[in-house]
Amino acid sequence: MKVLHVSYTDYIGGAGRAAYRIHKSLLDAGVDSSMLVCKSVLEDCTISGGKGRRVFVRNFVRNALVFPLSRWFRRDRFETVSINLLDSNLLRTINESDADLIHLHWVNAEMLSIRDIGLISKPIVWTFHDMWPFVGALHYSQTEEWRVDAQGSLSISRVCAWLDINVWVLKRKQKNWRRPIFIVAPSKWLMDCVHLSKLMCRWPVTFIPNTLNTEQWLNRDKRECRIMLGLPSDKKLVLFGAFGGVGDKRKGFDLLREALQKLPDLYPVLAEQVELVIFGQSEPFESGDFSLRTRYFGQLSDDFNLNILYSACDVFMLPSRQDNCPLTIQESLSSGTPVVAFRSTGAESILVHKSNGYLADFGSAVDLLNGIVWVLEGTESELSLASRNFAVNNFDSKIISKKYLGVYECVITDFIK
Repeated sequence: MKVLHVSYTDYIGGAGRAAYRIHKSLLDAGVDSSMLVCKSVLEDCTISGGKGRRVFVRNFVRNALVFPLSRWFRRDRFETVSINLLDSNLLRTINESDADLIHLHWVNAEMLSIRDIGLISKPIVWTFHDMWPFVGALHYSQTEEWRVDAQGSLSISRVCAWLDINVWVLKRKQKNWRRPIFIVAPSKWLMDCVHLSKLMCRWPVTFIPNTLNTEQWLNRDKRECRIMLGLPSDKKLVLFGAFGGVGDKRKGFDLLREALQKLPDLYPVLAEQVELVIFGQSEPFESGDFSLRTRYFGQLSDDFNLNILYSACDVFMLPSRQDNCPLTIQESLSSGTPVVAFRSTGAESILVHKSNGYLADFGSAVDLLNGIVWVLEGTESELSLASRNFAVNNFDSKIISKKYLGVYECVITDFIK
């Protein structure tokens, strides 16, 4: 079986990294897998299309033509709007390839147009990395207008009374995507969203979590990791990944800060032992008092240093109000570090409450703090072992590749019929 993964990047951002890890898991399983990308940072002979002056110019021109329009309709700088307007010569590359199946991932930033996707002539599996495929132009919708039982339009901007960009993009999808595509959702939350969507409620969908190599993402010795990073051995370390999204309300940083500010008053003895560790940004990104000493680690792009940092900390915080299932959860668990997140998000798919982490009541800073305290006052060895075992038993590349192979075989068989 030959599989061609189509992804905007190979290892830039969460979606690109997730796509590459799936690709690698299939290669390790003996599948003839390759990737077609627009931007590439890896030296890998199984990846094509992402380097060279011609590719750079093509990407620059396409984005220069469309990005100003997309940016005009954003409500804030954290919102991502994609219209996938321009047809691409990559469609011919895809259809003329010798692949038995096309595996789509994040194909925005004008990699493929909406029309291109509908004209792919081979069997398709599409792993969703956000909500864009079924909610118009947005990548995450803060409303429920995209649901099949909702009334009214999918408005995100009335900049022009005659043009609602979200409705326009959704109508283009409805027009061009006549043949249902088999969807893989990395979280049960996203799978439930697909079932409820106006556009794809009748499309086949299954839940398969993202993967990682648990033989590389190890539960390393905490003391040694702290020595390597210059972190104190006598403190409880709370880890948070900023990724430039501190001002993004969807990421929930305001709730984490509120929770941490309550710690000295409610748990004064514990507060003296706790420090906050932030990666993803180097400088203090917002004024105000955390009530805790805060250490910044900036951008960490390589897996080894990320693994060391996760292993060095006691708990990883994911306070997002809305998220698919970030790779950070899996990376943390595989590193033996429990996670605290909210219910009713993608995290609920892979966290077992009070086993490998804590699921706080949605939007509650108080319960988020309860989760931090529960982990920090728990038995470290038991929590670490539960986290690690869950990752090995559920995310390992050998397990996930088998699940994808099962999906591929079904999709190819149905396509032939």
